[in-house]
Amino acid sequence: MFKRMLAATAALGAALAGMVSVAPSASAQENGFACRSDTTWNHSWANWGGANIDACISQNGSTITAGIGVNNSFPSDPCAQLVDAATGKWLYDFGCVDRVTGKWVPAYGGNQYYNIRSIDLPKNTRQVLVQVGFWADLGSGVQYYMNVQSPRIIF
Repeated sequence: MFKRMLAATAALGAALAGMVSVAPSASAQENGFACRSDTTWNHSWANWGGANIDACISQNGSTITAGIGVNNSFPSDPCAQLVDAATGKWLYDFGCVDRVTGKWVPAYGGNQYYNIRSIDLPKNTRQVLVQVGFWADLGSGVQYYMNVQSPRIIF
């Protein structure tokens, strides 16, 4: 019985290892960024009803760049904020993507990254992250949905 369980576990491990090795890294385009997709076993983006989203963060001196990964299936404009990981306080609002003008999100499908740089920010030597989501009224008033978070960095 133990040998059968060991063999089954080994087979499952081999199958998963094969899946991991062929799964594309969604954040490969985001060189120098830490992305949520980098922390998932198959580099997947968060998905909700066909809307894909990824949250990335990069620091350059006193600025933070939010990497927003989205596809064209969003019910609203994706938004990003810089957040203190310990308190949840918004430290900077990167704003929302303007889908009407197509400034950041193209009119075609597929996953795309858009990088938005902050102004110079005071460093606080705390853990921060970028959160990405969208505002919508899906029947119970306007609420913030998805709230996908990047890995934390010290800033």
